[in-house]
This record gives sequence, C-alpha cells and structure tokens, in this order.
Amino acid sequence: MALMILYTCYNDSRAVVKNLTELARANIVYKDNTSLTMPRVIVQTSAESRATNYVYLTDFDRYYFVKNRTFTQGNRIILELDADDLFNAYNRGLNNCACIANRSSNRFNTYLYDEKYPELSYGQPVTKAFSKQPFKKEWSTILTVAGGV
Repeated sequence: MALMILYTCYNDSRAVVKNLTELARANIVYKDNTSLTMPRVIVQTSAESRATNYVYLTDFDRYYFVKNRTFTQGNRIILELDADDLFNAYNRGLNNCACIANRSSNRFNTYLYDEKYPELSYGQPVTKAFSKQPFKKEWSTILTVAGGV
C-alpha cells in the first residue's frame, strides 16, 4: 500500500504557490490502468477523504487536484486525480530561481507588445551620423526596420 496525504487547498488552480491545510494521511491502492499525471486511487471513506480537494502521493512525489469521487461498496472511495504541474515544478526547483522574467522587450521579439516595457519609436525616418567611417570610405547606408515589414 502507498501513502497519500490529504489536504484542503483554497487557492485558485492557476496559482503557483498553494496554501495547504493537512487533513489526514491515508493508505491507498492504485486503481488499474492508472497514470502518473491522472491517477485513480482507492481510499477508505472518511470525513477527510470526502472533504479533500488536494492530495500528495508519496510514491510519485507529486501533488494532485481531486477531480472526481466515486463511492463504491465496502466503504471505499475512488478518487480521480489530476497533477498540479505548476506546484510540482515550483517544489522541484522553480522556487530557487533568483527571478522569473515576465516582461518582454519588443527589441527581441517585435510581435510581443508590452506597454509597460519602455521602447523607442519614431514616426519618421531618422538619420544618424557616425563619428568615424566604419564601413567604407564612400557613403554607406544602413537600414533598420522594427516591427517587421
């Protein structure tokens, strides 16, 4: 038998960090044809197993949302689970990052417009002179286009 920790989670499923309240620990049996990302487990019926909406499976070292419950004979519940990829990634090292870049400069990808990222744009052509002739002894023309053609 494997061990499952039952929690109550009040956070939105899209939140990376979750605030969990442990309800109980329970022994489980995996249902046939289970998977790592969407396992089905059998647990004894209790107040905690009815109230839980979030679990941790020690065998897989992963957190899961409880998506569905099916009550069966013998005072047992089949829990259908769905992996919480955000919280699992956070616990596997995402929380050790110095920062997470969530803004993008359109200088690198001109199709990602970000109004909070400062940018330099001109409505008219601009001519700039070089202090030295870096290319040829005659005139050189450099054309730059931002934002595609």
